Amino acid sequence: MTSHRWAALFFLTMSVAYGVVASDLETGSAGAQSAWSARTFPLILAGAGGLLSLLLLFAPTASEPEWSGDWSRALLLCGLISLYAFALPRLGFSLPTVAFLAAGFRTLGERRKRLLLLVPLPPPSSRSTC
Repeated sequence: MTSHRWAALFFLTMSVAYGVVASDLETGSAGAQSAWSARTFPLILAGAGGLLSLLLLFAPTASEPEWSGDWSRALLLCGLISLYAFALPRLGFSLPTVAFLAAGFRTLGERRKRLLLLVPLPPPSSRSTC
């Protein structure tokens, strides 16, 4: 069995376990008659995860892709995530998020400076001042 099939089997197991736990959530008196309750979204997530895991598990595959074993990008992204988590309470949401997205895109190989600067920026606000 290839590595992606092992991963699919693992995620299928986790999805089933998540679905079992989600089905035991208490809905309360108001949730019993409602179409949406505390367990609805977790059950949807468990079902979607199980379905995607089954698709990956039984999908036909070509040859296993070769991996170079280079962990530098993954470690750099972990460092960027740590810096982002450290900067969030101190600098707010906008500045650390824009910096993290731009640095993450750069780490993953994007080199177009215009794209690195424009994509992480939030869209202009459409709120009215009434």
